[in-house]
Amino acid sequence: LHLYPDRVRLDLVTDTRSLAADLDNVLNRVTPEDDAASFAWLAGDLSESGVVGNASLASPRLGERLVEYYAELALVTSAVLRGRFEDAEHFANAALEKGRRAEHPDAPLHHLVQIVQLRFLQGRLAETVTPLERAAARTDLFGVHAMRSLAGAELGELRETRGRVGRLLDAFAEGPRDSGWLSNLSLLALATHRTRDVEAAERIALLMEPCAHRAGAAFIVVCNGSASHFVGLLAAVRERHAEARAHFDAARRANDAMGAVPWKVHATIGLAASLGMGQGEGSRTRALELARSARSDAATLGMPVVDEDTRALLASLEVDGRTVGTRAGYRLDDDGNKVRFAKRTGKDI
Repeated sequence: LHLYPDRVRLDLVTDTRSLAADLDNVLNRVTPEDDAASFAWLAGDLSESGVVGNASLASPRLGERLVEYYAELALVTSAVLRGRFEDAEHFANAALEKGRRAEHPDAPLHHLVQIVQLRFLQGRLAETVTPLERAAARTDLFGVHAMRSLAGAELGELRETRGRVGRLLDAFAEGPRDSGWLSNLSLLALATHRTRDVEAAERIALLMEPCAHRAGAAFIVVCNGSASHFVGLLAAVRERHAEARAHFDAARRANDAMGAVPWKVHATIGLAASLGMGQGEGSRTRALELARSARSDAATLGMPVVDEDTRALLASLEVDGRTVGTRAGYRLDDDGNKVRFAKRTGKDI
């Protein structure tokens, strides 16, 4: 009615009741969707007409507001991918207001998801813990709980995060492979890379490796860049350094091609770290070049945590002006968590 009003047959507009509404208070274990015992896959499973809902509620004004809302969501994603974080936050707040005007029920959730990704890239994920806990208490949506796991890992809640990720993976095996499936797995991969949980890394890798050539996105709300980056992180946790190098290199090239600037920085750091594990002088020299490049880009974009990680990596590659290999060891912190460090410098990696 907003974009192509001449193509709408108003005489056919009806209120098509869903079978799910009729069975809502009848069935206890079988539901239309989201549970293991679901019976609906297509709209035709819920109505013979192939559609459900009250089309008479549509109006040109509502359509205009929805189009404006989705356009604003896309602007947020585009700004994040280009590393324009200040613009992205402005667009995200504007999108929330437009979503509310359009009466979109998921507008607050979309806003939270976009802000969480933005804060992760900015190194400010701690700011999202309280809203994420509130959201997790209200919904069983996998993505919300995956984001909470990542926030916990970033805050150093390693033991708790391992437990959360394990429970989510148990539930994930039964969940639908919807539009957010790969993006949600990427969040778990990030959390697992922080906790260094080898068992979880194995489980996630089995799911993600067949999709390594794809980009992880959830609708138009977020895009995590090349999935190869996250598969590389999982390989690094399992100390499969040759595999990690291949995946990080592929992710770096893919993110460059799609203009995913912050994710290219992350992939570059991963590639530098995995190359630093090599024995050849050429690998170590290349690792040093990549680490310096990533540090410069991170500083330009405003990614302080990435800048700090790159500093630690450079410290492990440089000693007294010489390039050295990144020989890694492990120690236990005060909470009994395993922490990886560079043996030559004693600095955490």
